[in-house]
Amino acid sequence: MITFEDIKKANETLATIDVKGKNYVEVNQRIKAFRMCCPNGSISTEILSLADGIVTMRATVYNEEGHILGTGTAQEKETSS
Repeated sequence: MITFEDIKKANETLATIDVKGKNYVEVNQRIKAFRMCCPNGSISTEILSLADGIVTMRATVYNEEGHILGTGTAQEKETSS
């Protein structure tokens, strides 16, 4: 079972970058922290829509027992950086 201390320790390892004046944790860093807390968990991604140069994605994160820990959606324009 993941404890608060496990999450705290993993979060302390996250490197951030500046994006438009705000600290941002890149996806590779987030996955690194997830693996520290949940080494046998999984992340599933799916494309919800792809139209007019805009993609909408959903990510679902599971623990070792297959229980959903969280979901998130994001959109990205083809012309964005």
